[in-house]
Amino acid sequence: MLIKFALLISILFASTTNLQAKVYQQNKCIPYSRQVTGRPNAERKIQNIGRIWSAITNFGSYGDLNLTFPSYDWPNRKVVSYLWEGRIWIGAEPTKGYYCVSHAGYPNYEFCPSEDGAWVINKLGTSMYDIECKYDDWYDPWNSPNRQLGIKVIQKAMSWSVEGFDDFLAYEYKITYIADSSFHHSDTLKQVYVAWIFDADCGGRIYEEHNIDDLVYYDGWVANEWTDAYRPYSHSIGPYPYDEVTLYADGTIDTVPDGILDQVTVFGDEPNELTLHGDTLHLWRNFSYIYDGDNRMRAGDDRGEYGTVPGYIGGIVLYAPPSPNDSVWIDKYGDTCRIIRPMGHQWWDWESDPRTDTDKYLYMIGKHPLSGKYRFMPHPFAWGITEYDYRFMHTYGPYEIADGDTLEFVFAGLMGLGLNGGYGYDKGVEEGIFEQAKWYPGIRWVADQALKAYYLGSKHSDPVHPSSPSEDIHWLIQRPPEIPHLEYSATRGVVTLVWTDIAERTPDPIDGMYDFVGYRIYRAEFKPGQWQLIKGFVDSTFASENTNSFPSNIYEWIGVKESFPRSYTDTIAIYGIPYFYVVTSFDMGRPPLIPSIESAKINYKQTEFGDPIPIFVKTEKLEEPLTTDKLSKVTVVPNPYLGSVQWERKREDRIHFINLPGSCRILIFTVSGDLVRKIEHTDGTGDEYWDLTSKTGRAVRSGLYVYKLEARDERNKPIYKFGKFVLIR
Repeated sequence: MLIKFALLISILFASTTNLQAKVYQQNKCIPYSRQVTGRPNAERKIQNIGRIWSAITNFGSYGDLNLTFPSYDWPNRKVVSYLWEGRIWIGAEPTKGYYCVSHAGYPNYEFCPSEDGAWVINKLGTSMYDIECKYDDWYDPWNSPNRQLGIKVIQKAMSWSVEGFDDFLAYEYKITYIADSSFHHSDTLKQVYVAWIFDADCGGRIYEEHNIDDLVYYDGWVANEWTDAYRPYSHSIGPYPYDEVTLYADGTIDTVPDGILDQVTVFGDEPNELTLHGDTLHLWRNFSYIYDGDNRMRAGDDRGEYGTVPGYIGGIVLYAPPSPNDSVWIDKYGDTCRIIRPMGHQWWDWESDPRTDTDKYLYMIGKHPLSGKYRFMPHPFAWGITEYDYRFMHTYGPYEIADGDTLEFVFAGLMGLGLNGGYGYDKGVEEGIFEQAKWYPGIRWVADQALKAYYLGSKHSDPVHPSSPSEDIHWLIQRPPEIPHLEYSATRGVVTLVWTDIAERTPDPIDGMYDFVGYRIYRAEFKPGQWQLIKGFVDSTFASENTNSFPSNIYEWIGVKESFPRSYTDTIAIYGIPYFYVVTSFDMGRPPLIPSIESAKINYKQTEFGDPIPIFVKTEKLEEPLTTDKLSKVTVVPNPYLGSVQWERKREDRIHFINLPGSCRILIFTVSGDLVRKIEHTDGTGDEYWDLTSKTGRAVRSGLYVYKLEARDERNKPIYKFGKFVLIR
């Protein structure tokens, strides 16, 4: 049944592209913003609500090739990224044997922001953070006139912070054919296919060669093309499909079969999964995914770079228009039923990237020479191929679009811990990527949650009576109150926080209730993620009904006629420690089915690229006139500096000199007397930071260092302070 090993080797590695190609690409990436004549600039925005943080562009791609913006960073933003670039391709066969594919993706971006395509960002939209844009394929500088299909796309990206719905990003598309903007001007565009391509590089930000040890696979219906397949968990080839685990409604598993195929989801067996007739549905999941394969250079199986990269990144289509691949029948109630099925799942490696429209289109229809006559290509191991740098293509079609007509699609990008879930482990916990003893759901459960989320609130549709976003209610996910806008600053040994009252004065968008009942203030040391609750304010009526949840040593109960505080002063922060603060709001829930839910912990200080900005408690400068005794108060914190454990990136590496004079010079030496760095402190404060780089800009090594502080007394004579500190990186 499988293609012969030798044949596949000869096909897959026929390209002569050398190993430097990806490095070259990364050095030639498009800028973050690019001017376009007569149109909005090509730009990126950040989805930063749930556990996945990622950029979205207004020209048909996802993520950031440079990793300056988040790029499917999960589960803690700007720590580990899983995506190099995601893309949407739309292909057609305008005339027999003539293939055109409008392409989003490096290095040729053929979709361009539309003239009326200014960003529309709505925090009270379909989701908790909607980002809408428009792009088309007829801008001459980006796409040659004889390749323009006349396609315009309205794209809405959506995300949520609600637990259970925070491990996927959703995208709705309206794809319209405009004949006057097409090179062939025909009334109908035929043999149209829509595909999503993920060039996923699992382990970005933490491993230099993270792109070349991945694997690619598919989970779902395969049109009977496979009778056996590779099983990632048991590392063996066996019958496909299979039943090895029981997946529970909360995302946990039991490692025993339950009589339901592992590639199948059950819909309608939970209170918030409603079907038209109350039936329970069994449906193929049908998603493509990529994961870190490991073992490229070493023996053993560390399951994702020793626990730092156990995530699986995938893509699933939740709605697509009718196509010949679908299953259609009349049920016992007389209703027409339709199960949406993909055209295919394809993959290739970076040496075999399709360069021409014909190559791209042949992949879309599963007839490329490298497809091996499969619409649903098996796991690389089934063909004797090892870990490498892969992309997947997830395709739907064919369709016909008449002039002026629109096709609607719904796609979700997924992240989970493996296929079936697990606990963070090894370095993933030690380095703070995952919380200790916390269960993280697998990508199968996340796919199920995305499907559930899409049909929440639907009145006359379900997965076998599918509806587009414009045909029914969708995404009716219970939301927490609004995220307060937060500002905070450090001075004189304290940090002062001030926030807005938007959560108090905004009704729940689903039922219109003013259900806000409190605020929580959290602090994290060294980096966002390990949040410590330091203070809370809660409505006294709600608190009295839930006494055990609101202890008096942390929470202040606010009476019915009292106003909620919107400021707080933290007096116990330690000098030299980088801190991050968030203020969340929470509601009363809808007992007994819906518990109280809390807004996302994302309103800490950060740059436009999503990098966290730490805040340090300030110290007072030494009063003049200066004396040697006064200089004795100068010290270094933290000492020792444990950078390798707690500070992940070079831009966060720093130590803090405190209690300084307003003006002085700091000289840093090795114990052998070599000058490492000279710092002129002239800003009139009592604080100075050193970024742990030498005078030549290179990062310094672990070890014992000596500093010499030079200042001048009231007679303008030099006075000194000497000290030592230790760096452990």
